[in-house]
Amino acid sequence: MARDAIAKAFEVCDWNVLVASTWHDNPASAAVLRKCGFQHWQTHYERSVARRVPTLLHQHRLMRTRWDRLRTVAQ
Repeated sequence: MARDAIAKAFEVCDWNVLVASTWHDNPASAAVLRKCGFQHWQTHYERSVARRVPTLLHQHRLMRTRWDRLRTVAQ
């Protein structure tokens, strides 16, 4: 389902990159992003409204060129 959403985003929008974030204590979400081709881009602290404290945040990105390459290999 995640791959379908990514494909639709690149199909419909004129974006060259998709960006996603995960909190440091949510490795399962980071694993889903990696399986879809996202790569870790940067890590920093960001204030979490729900947690009320600065929390370590990992940012991931997927370039359109990488997505196109991965889809070609998968077919």
